[in-house]
Amino acid sequence: MSRLYRRPDEPGGTYYLDYTVAGRRRRESLQTTKLKEAKDRRDKILRGEVDPKWGKSRVDITPNEFWAEYLLWAAEHKSPRTVEREETHWNQFLKYVKPKTLGSVTRKDVDRLKEHLSKKQKLKNVTVNDTLRRLQALYNRAVKMGVLDGLNPFQDFDRLPVETKPVKYLDAEELETLIETAHGHSQDTFLFCALCAYAGLRSKEAVNCEWKWIDFKQGTITVQGNEKMGFTTKSRKHRTVPLNKKLRAILLPIRKKSGYLIMPQKTDPGKWRVRYEGKRAFGSVKTEAGLPWATPHTLRHTFASLLVISGVSLYKVSRWLGHSSINTTQMYAHLAPYDDDIDKL
Repeated sequence: MSRLYRRPDEPGGTYYLDYTVAGRRRRESLQTTKLKEAKDRRDKILRGEVDPKWGKSRVDITPNEFWAEYLLWAAEHKSPRTVEREETHWNQFLKYVKPKTLGSVTRKDVDRLKEHLSKKQKLKNVTVNDTLRRLQALYNRAVKMGVLDGLNPFQDFDRLPVETKPVKYLDAEELETLIETAHGHSQDTFLFCALCAYAGLRSKEAVNCEWKWIDFKQGTITVQGNEKMGFTTKSRKHRTVPLNKKLRAILLPIRKKSGYLIMPQKTDPGKWRVRYEGKRAFGSVKTEAGLPWATPHTLRHTFASLLVISGVSLYKVSRWLGHSSINTTQMYAHLAPYDDDIDKL
């Protein structure tokens, strides 16, 4: 099965071929704007007479050719904001390394790029590691898309040392003070803080929380995306969190059948793609509560930390936070109480 098409944002532009080979879906740029040539090249590809890159080894694809194909894949699998961040890192890589082809990049190039970002641009170690990690992922995608043969030069790169510090969180008394302070501001600010603290929602998730997420009968919150409104969860997957009794008591008196919990009257995310700026409102609350160091994400850390301190397993906390790997949740492991099972040895 195959489809010949042009990208919607490029009327009169290059033709592309969407087809399946050996049970695997692939997309190729036919590198022509002429329909007759495109059909001829399509037929030759489907008959297996030519390599889709017109005589080039797959390892010789240029960075621009790869990026054009990658954008087609990313349009269906990643959020626009994620692609924007990836493009920033990709352009840094192109500007410094200047590779003629994907396959021409060596491990020495990776090391030179790492040194350039760290010493010349003076980026923090964690930022350099993140840049190289994203480039590693892009190269892995090139291999999976079949546009690159050979080894990924970014694979298992030597990460720069990063000092890990214990996460900051509010103790129970501080949390109560902050929630009471938020209650004195506005309902929107109060709900924002409560959703982050009692359900462990990220700021963006709290702002986009809808009443359909809340199941009072089952006692759950199902965090889910709304692609129509341009919102996706970080993992692009839904997750279910038990409805905390304190949060239930806050939500029951104001429950509605549908709509947003926060600023229900505003459905358009606006110029900055957010409906409600939770961080700005939170700034006033934390100052008044005497917790100037806190951030909205501190409430998510507080949710996890207080649960672990109370003896809830890391596995449960990991699921409720929506971590893709329990390794991420290990940052809270030191807070776990003494376990008598250790004495069964």
